[in-house]
Amino acid sequence: MVPAEFNDIQMEFSDGTEQYQQNLAQLKKVAVPARLMGRHRNLLAAYEAYTNACAAMTASMNIDDQTIDVAAFNQAETDQETEMGRVSNNVQRIMNTVM
Repeated sequence: MVPAEFNDIQMEFSDGTEQYQQNLAQLKKVAVPARLMGRHRNLLAAYEAYTNACAAMTASMNIDDQTIDVAAFNQAETDQETEMGRVSNNVQRIMNTVM
């Protein structure tokens, strides 16, 4: 792979992770009605774990020598899938509660 392409890909991962971290910070600040506090905490925990998995995937990419720690990358991908399932499930539960 051309070095510039590797850098571009890593930057996209990094930018995405930064956006997830900003979203997480906003989610932590949301005022939540008492009846949704438990569900919100579950959502927050799942989204934070998802964000951490995204950061782990980004960290698995080494720009200096243009390598990928494949085991770490694959584990991060698995963790992302698991946590996104939890996020989706919690959002659905919150929506069912308020609808």
